[in-house]
Amino acid sequence: MKKVCLKSAEILSIVFFVLMWFYPVSCKVNEEGIKIVPVEESSPEINEYSVNSSDNISVYFSKKVSVVESKIFDEEEDFSHEVISQDAEESENLWKIDFVLNEPLKAGKNYELYGIVEDETGNTLTFSLPVSGYNERIPSLRITEVRPMYAKTSKSVTVDGEKSKIDVFKAEFIEFEVLSDGNLCSVEIVSAYDGEEKNLMLPDVEVKQGEIVVVHLRLCEGETGGISELEDDITLSTGYYSSDFARDIWFSNSDSHLGDKQDVVFLRDSQTGKILDAVLYSLQTELSWKNDSMKSAIDEIKNQEKWNFINEEDIYSMENAYDVTGITNTKSFYRIKEESAPDSWVLSLASKETPGEISEELKKL
Repeated sequence: MKKVCLKSAEILSIVFFVLMWFYPVSCKVNEEGIKIVPVEESSPEINEYSVNSSDNISVYFSKKVSVVESKIFDEEEDFSHEVISQDAEESENLWKIDFVLNEPLKAGKNYELYGIVEDETGNTLTFSLPVSGYNERIPSLRITEVRPMYAKTSKSVTVDGEKSKIDVFKAEFIEFEVLSDGNLCSVEIVSAYDGEEKNLMLPDVEVKQGEIVVVHLRLCEGETGGISELEDDITLSTGYYSSDFARDIWFSNSDSHLGDKQDVVFLRDSQTGKILDAVLYSLQTELSWKNDSMKSAIDEIKNQEKWNFINEEDIYSMENAYDVTGITNTKSFYRIKEESAPDSWVLSLASKETPGEISEELKKL
């Protein structure tokens, strides 16, 4: 058998060919010769995305990509339109692409951003991201009354001349005043006692300055009159604590909400994290806040200056909370001052809650 002897240059050529065949590489030529550079085979990934405005969505990719195709789909009306994409920009070890929409998204409406991107080595990623229309008209709001307890009682009624008793369900509620025109879509009610997983997102409804809104935090079993008033007619709801002089909004769940003895409750723009208003309350016999989520909420409220802390050195001190000593399931507490502070609240008399009507003290301000 004849041996084939290869020169070192030939051997290097064969090795280079084998590497190119079995292992994707690229090469660079420098003064020392050919340098083999491994090529990444992984497809790009999406790390995060955000809706920044009614016509702008940012998507963050794991590597530099270019957009091959992009569209926005309207899930309800079954149509799509093209999207303008900008060049990728490096941002904190990620690559951001802004997708600019030809038409603004409607606040609260559901859409899908569809796209195909390609990295510098030809790897592609096809994606479909659920997005909601951005609400650029978040109103200013002020919490004016809170009923933190649930109660089940009964009352006598007369039907066809016969007296009988029926169950009456009194759910927790939060009342707030609208200080500027806007839309409630993307405003959420946060209870630190309940935890973030039980946040309640308010519906898409137009409100005007001076309106009072009563949010009933659950629809109790047997409650038949709990109707959310999302249009102009604010007399539709007939459930307990409904008001013909305020807009009633009901959440159709049976879960308990708010802490009986203490809580940190606030209204927040879920899009930006901006707190619109807050109230801290606790029995003064409570020596501390019961969980870390309450302290985290207090930190957030402090950072955004949404509460007047009497004890600045210890923001977790119970003296910074409104004292609800005497609270029962027949009482609420309501606001008497504009300032968000512990002394801006008082307890109602038993069974004298006033949903749909702000206090006389606030009316005079």
